[in-house]
Amino acid sequence: MFLSVDKRVESDGEAPLNLRQRSKLETRARLLSAGYELFLENGYLATTIAQITQGAQISPGAFYKHFSDKEDLLKCIWKEIQDELQSLVPLIAIPRTDNTPSAIETRVRAVVETGLNFIEAHEAGFRFWCSGEVAASRVGRNNLELLVAWFEERARAQIEQGIFATQMHPSVCARVIAGMWSTIPIWWLDNRERVTREEVVENMVRFHLTVFK
Repeated sequence: MFLSVDKRVESDGEAPLNLRQRSKLETRARLLSAGYELFLENGYLATTIAQITQGAQISPGAFYKHFSDKEDLLKCIWKEIQDELQSLVPLIAIPRTDNTPSAIETRVRAVVETGLNFIEAHEAGFRFWCSGEVAASRVGRNNLELLVAWFEERARAQIEQGIFATQMHPSVCARVIAGMWSTIPIWWLDNRERVTREEVVENMVRFHLTVFK
């Protein structure tokens, strides 16, 4: 799996849950888990709500107490994954006070290495989220726009730091980088006999560095 779907049902962060609250959260977690497993196995479009409720071992009507439709379930699965992705942040949280070329390269290389390590470890899930049927959904389009916005925000911050190349447009660069991360890893996973991992890392690092002075 790309990441395990969140099943935290012990408390709401402030107090222990009562039996009814726990049961509600457990049912939701089972739907998230069953839905994601079926999406990975059969694809998003081919999976039905009936299959999801059967996999979660709950009544079909219970589904709509938690999600409005299958797309809403997909969106909530992605939200759970986003929360878990935050665990990657400490791995690449290298101090940014040093903006010399060597320090910038060290940071970029850490991001690329960490990203590819994660993708390799969760290949099936990464393929799913980058699949055409997910990309064409509102959830997929929204995810892409959020990723682009994140890259653009970082680019504008780097402009203020004086380290972003002035001839590069942050909005254009953000979309190019987002596209690179959603296409190159998939291509490499399908062509590992043609290109080594080290070559992929080096080229992605070099590309990222083109936006810096």
